[in-house]
Amino acid sequence: MKSLKLSLFTLLFLLFSCGRELFIQGQGSGGSTGLLAVSNSNGLGNDTINDLFIDSQGTIYAATTGGLSSSYNGGTTFTNKTTTDGLPTAAITAVFVDSLQRVFAGTASGLALSTNLGQSFSTITLPSNNVKDIVLDHRGTIFVATANGLHFSTDNGSSFTTKLSGVDIKDLFIDGVGAIYVATDAGLSYSFDAGASFVTITGNGLTSNDLTSVFVDAAGIIYVGITGGGVGISSDRGASFSVKTTAQGLGSNTINEILVDDSGTLYVATAAGLSTSTNRGTSFSNLSTAGGLVNDNVSDVIIDGSGFQYISTAAKLFIKR
Repeated sequence: MKSLKLSLFTLLFLLFSCGRELFIQGQGSGGSTGLLAVSNSNGLGNDTINDLFIDSQGTIYAATTGGLSSSYNGGTTFTNKTTTDGLPTAAITAVFVDSLQRVFAGTASGLALSTNLGQSFSTITLPSNNVKDIVLDHRGTIFVATANGLHFSTDNGSSFTTKLSGVDIKDLFIDGVGAIYVATDAGLSYSFDAGASFVTITGNGLTSNDLTSVFVDAAGIIYVGITGGGVGISSDRGASFSVKTTAQGLGSNTINEILVDDSGTLYVATAAGLSTSTNRGTSFSNLSTAGGLVNDNVSDVIIDGSGFQYISTAAKLFIKR
């Protein structure tokens, strides 16, 4: 999760938060729409992609249903890792790479760690294993979203503390000052003390407390995906939300991921295309199969310093220049 020219502040903000934007170049094969398609013929483990990450070296990681795929040449080719490389299962749900180049891969069967640039993995024992998202903060604390609470470790995964136990944690975001935002099936939770305590927001204009995703921009504006209900936007730290839906041009009210770039452009990965707004959700334009995607179900989007968009879907990765 834009036409992105990163300032130093914004680069640091993104590195210590969602970790989704860095400077790379993309190549692939595509048609006249400006979309370059990357598929299993390029080495992806599967064309269905759940998550994307680009590390500080420009390596692209794609969490696919058939393995964790990585590209060192801007998406031209990928190598794929599966259970034979130590992953607990080949269906990867989330991926994160920290500043030490440690690769974390989440699956429905647990969390795996690679300390050799993704060449092989070992399993990290969690209190519960259905991993939805992974984020590390600037202290190196590992935060793992699962279907049964938020687990975090301050000792490199040797032990974990659980918060929000029994809650289905869908998505995580850590902002530039270390505040932790958690999208759950029971509201939006946040912590300003490194996870020691959480406050949960419900209602306040949200049409449902079952949330799918969360993003906080550099101005502190909170964006949440509402299950089947569009995007909630708050400019007052969650005291109130305005909700944007297909009535404002969203491709679908089913939201998979949210991203806001340095200029304030809002990107929303929906079940019916990638929706973009330059006016904070007042109106959206939508990229779908009509614009060249082969599948409308967009799971994630990242954008590089050249303005290339990397769009993962249920059928192929697309690079838009």
